[in-house]
Amino acid sequence: MTTLLPIKQENNPMHYEISKCIPQDEIPLLYGVLEKYSISAQAKSVPFTCKVKELYLLPSVEISGSLPLLHQIPELFYIEYTTSGKQARYLLHKRWKCGRQYGENSTLISKKQCQKILKNDLDFMKESDNTLLLEYYSKHQVYRYRPAFIISCKRKRHFFNHGKSQIAIDDEVQLSFSTNHFLSQKNLPYSSKPYASFRIQSSVEL
Repeated sequence: MTTLLPIKQENNPMHYEISKCIPQDEIPLLYGVLEKYSISAQAKSVPFTCKVKELYLLPSVEISGSLPLLHQIPELFYIEYTTSGKQARYLLHKRWKCGRQYGENSTLISKKQCQKILKNDLDFMKESDNTLLLEYYSKHQVYRYRPAFIISCKRKRHFFNHGKSQIAIDDEVQLSFSTNHFLSQKNLPYSSKPYASFRIQSSVEL
């Protein structure tokens, strides 16, 4: 039985990151490149695969342009629903960018708490000693975050350099604006064709 990986702890150091969207049929080519630089050989011994749905919570303000992701908004909150085998977990993430570096804080939440966040029932956060929950509650009073869109994928993580670096390869990535069914096991009505993406994160500059 696959065990869900430990979540990132609060106050993580900033990291460097490279990410790119690619056609699904280029995934084998990506592994070929990783093999060339001896990254794949290090990482293959500890692969981790899971299904992921990410629900992005955006301020209730109109944002012009294409899909508003991190390059347009310097700080993002989103809920991650991850399943691996019979195990499942929910996390609240805060992700931000500062110059060329990225930072991310995450905290486990229950399914009930997830449901409350989606309903903007945030009173449980006021009494929490969790700094991320308190920060989200405080900023929600100003920005009135709302569910905006869902990204789903099959994610495979590879860790190397003694866990200091990782490669996340997302397959069958799809976008849906049907946020009411985030917790449903049914297939969502997607608004994009499946594609793939990869993300390399490292504590040293890439």
